[in-house]
Amino acid sequence: MSSFLGRAAQYYAMHPRVLLSTLMDGSKWTGAGRPDVDLRPPEVLQDRLASAVRGWRSPLEGWSGFVSWVLAPSERRAYCPACFQEDLAIGRTPYFRLDWAPVLVTACWTHNTPLFSWEAVDSTGARTLPKEWIYRLDNCGSVVPEFMRRHLEALKTLSSARDSAEDARSALKVIRGVQALVEKSSDTAMNGIGYRRSPMDCFRWDFSVVVEQSARFRAGSRSAPLADIARPRNWSEWFGPIPLTARRRTEAFAAFGLRQTGCVRWRRTLKFFAIQVLRAASRPAVLPELCDVWSAPFPELEPGFAEGLEPDQLETWQRIQSVLGRVTK
Repeated sequence: MSSFLGRAAQYYAMHPRVLLSTLMDGSKWTGAGRPDVDLRPPEVLQDRLASAVRGWRSPLEGWSGFVSWVLAPSERRAYCPACFQEDLAIGRTPYFRLDWAPVLVTACWTHNTPLFSWEAVDSTGARTLPKEWIYRLDNCGSVVPEFMRRHLEALKTLSSARDSAEDARSALKVIRGVQALVEKSSDTAMNGIGYRRSPMDCFRWDFSVVVEQSARFRAGSRSAPLADIARPRNWSEWFGPIPLTARRRTEAFAAFGLRQTGCVRWRRTLKFFAIQVLRAASRPAVLPELCDVWSAPFPELEPGFAEGLEPDQLETWQRIQSVLGRVTK
């Protein structure tokens, strides 16, 4: 929905918030939880769009939910350049998919390629597209932002990787494989997902615990999150540090801080560390669903990782070990 409203607002040279306010026309936003135009759009908005847009279909048609956290609305900038390129090829204005909104989704479900962060955003986080795309000009297919060209080139380089770059491709393949175990696309049924009802449920829980704990950026502390310590520095195209805009938070708001991690490179770093921690343990390796994923080469957690950690980092590391109920190498 935010993608549609953003494109319509650009067409009319309005800010998305102004367009949304105009469509609501004074009506109150009803519904449980925080306002979320993508996941909980008010009925009055849907009704007015249905009457104003020919052939209107709700973006939530066929949606059956996600497994874990979803990015905050202002942080949903992840995109697949291959999907956008295909949109342009068939004469369609590229749009942001709902499937790219979960925190633990860092690869395209369609192309199995890494996602990137859309770099054309304003100070409020609103995404903007080239005007040629919005107005469907004759040359719209040939107009591609420089950063998107760079992302497409990175995907091309990755597909023909050799030597050390081959290791990066293998690591990204493992991360993509784990994505299918801990999250789902929007139209996939929620069957079999529960709290520790099966070994796979346990794996999902353990993975989310490691991600949440390793992302902690605690108020009153100067130390970096655990995941940033183990970040692969030689693959900066795919793995990044915690964003400079991230705010240190108390324990009570740690999960909310995780939803603010719109930078896909940082979210990939979190998953990288979680995989290292769980690969160092024995129990996940016996899961049938992990056989193909776990067998691929992946950098191991450095020996003596816990040595030299700051007090709050060590406390977090010990908490991870306690929750997992095992000792890593």
